[in-house]
Amino acid sequence: MNPIHTCDHTAILAQDGGVFQSLLKEHVFISYAHRDNQPKFEEKGWVTRFNELFSVYLGERLGANPIIWHDSTKLQGNTALTPEIEQGLANSALLITILSPSYINSDWCRKELHEFCELANQSGGL
Repeated sequence: MNPIHTCDHTAILAQDGGVFQSLLKEHVFISYAHRDNQPKFEEKGWVTRFNELFSVYLGERLGANPIIWHDSTKLQGNTALTPEIEQGLANSALLITILSPSYINSDWCRKELHEFCELANQSGGL
């Protein structure tokens, strides 16, 4: 695996997957359309389940509990970029976007993606 460098190189995932250093508060921000996380036959939507499994996997790689920003309860899918979302984006080393037709059609999701890219550009991360 190749090293991953993001957001002015403050987050580094080493080749062996065992070293992760971050000067940021969150390791990952998961951006998705709320429509894509509606429970079908289970209690939880698939994005929530992905977040839980990814957290376990990343924790194994880090050797510590990862911090993942995932809007699961407080914010609604049509919420503008609130200070809470902006702070989550600014504090995250990596953005995971759950691309879907709903994501592409969502102004708010595109704003999150744009904001993360702008922040990364300002810090030399992209």
